[in-house]
Amino acid sequence: MSILMGKKIIGLLVESESGEVFGRIRDFELDLDSQSILKYYVKGDNLIKKLTSAELVIHRSQVIFIDSKKMIVKDTVIAEEVKRGGEAPMPAM
Repeated sequence: MSILMGKKIIGLLVESESGEVFGRIRDFELDLDSQSILKYYVKGDNLIKKLTSAELVIHRSQVIFIDSKKMIVKDTVIAEEVKRGGEAPMPAM
């Protein structure tokens, strides 16, 4: 079992599976009943600030990988955040 302490989670680099850097974790939400992390709150870099004024909130289901150096999330994370904010159209698939 791998363990990562809370003070190591805060400030952890967050990037997409394609390698785009989103920013760093500034906080996380803990479910007290299950004692598990539900969401991560990411302080964005310039790219995120251009796309949305809201902070990036990443649900644990969107996390692909996490270790002591970085968290990798699905490429769709930023597209979902932009769609909710209504500031940019979703790209055609």
